[in-house]
Amino acid sequence: MVNDWVRPLKNAVRQITEREVWGFDPDAPHPRVQGQFGLEVRVFNKQFRHLFLCFDVSEGVDFTRDYADVIDCLDRIYKGIGKRFKRIHVNYWAENSYLVEPFSINGQRLLSELSSRYAGLEDEPKSRRALASAIVKPFGVDEQWFKLKPDMLLIFTSDNIENDQADQNLHHFRRFRERTVWVYVTAEKEPDLSVISSIEPKLKRRVVPVVRHG
Repeated sequence: MVNDWVRPLKNAVRQITEREVWGFDPDAPHPRVQGQFGLEVRVFNKQFRHLFLCFDVSEGVDFTRDYADVIDCLDRIYKGIGKRFKRIHVNYWAENSYLVEPFSINGQRLLSELSSRYAGLEDEPKSRRALASAIVKPFGVDEQWFKLKPDMLLIFTSDNIENDQADQNLHHFRRFRERTVWVYVTAEKEPDLSVISSIEPKLKRRVVPVVRHG
């Protein structure tokens, strides 16, 4: 891989994590009422609650070859992504949704944590198809992530992705569009983003193509 994706990835992530955030500070003096405390203030370097990572593991994807450099780059942005997010949730997905310990990942090295959990999927039947329904499913009504609101959602996918979802099924998922970044690993220098566009029409600059060489 060449590293022409590094700056776009950092910019896309920082647009989400460095957006203006306000929180209540009980010790902040009121600007107009002397002796009164408690005020909504702007919070810098806020620790967010929920980071969601969704990895396409369809047949033909090599987890280390295709994703390792990007995961390492992501972790270096904050000298350990766990310092910025209290909980990291993971979905390894293809035609079906393979959830692995979706409510916490501990440890300083994100890549080693993710790789060890991915190794536990080796006995799972792999599918050539990477279906959008497998990304969306965990966020559906009565599913594990329905009541959880992502502070940031990163979707890692490849040329195998297919959109098998009708627009009405994507309605709830699209509520997170302003906090979603797509990482699209491809062998094409000019990648076709039409499938991702059909899942999320308002892409803006939140798709980061990573061109795979060799």
